[in-house]
Amino acid sequence: MDLESVSVTPIDPRSPSARECLAAYAAELAERFPEGYRESDLADPAELSHPHGAFLVATHMAAPIGCGGLRTVDAGIGEIRHMWVHAEFRRIGLGRLLIAELERAAGDLGLTALRLGTHRSLPEALALYRSLGYAEIEPYEGTAHTDHWFAKRLR
Repeated sequence: MDLESVSVTPIDPRSPSARECLAAYAAELAERFPEGYRESDLADPAELSHPHGAFLVATHMAAPIGCGGLRTVDAGIGEIRHMWVHAEFRRIGLGRLLIAELERAAGDLGLTALRLGTHRSLPEALALYRSLGYAEIEPYEGTAHTDHWFAKRLR
């Protein structure tokens, strides 16, 4: 498997493909987080929609295999939410591609910095964010299930 057979497209976070990805994301986190995770913990789709944000879905042969959301949280500041890649498509660079596309979408929205949070049970996410230039910051409010907070300036 390689990235040449994968496409990343902005879509409505209420669409069937988006909901399929988000349900798989929530199910995986419910298994991996000691405290569990519920679909009700997901961001409001309106926050991940234009003009306040974006939602991307990666597909392979028309099947959704990954996603990531972006929401505006303050003037010039966005937050990446719900990064997920199907287990069969990990380690091919899809997470990096999704982040790059989310950063591009953030620029299109006029955002100059991004932040995100992740859980201690996701060491692969911690490694990815650090490798892409996200630096650990002080905790901020608004995101449940978070043990590590990161930020990156885009310009």
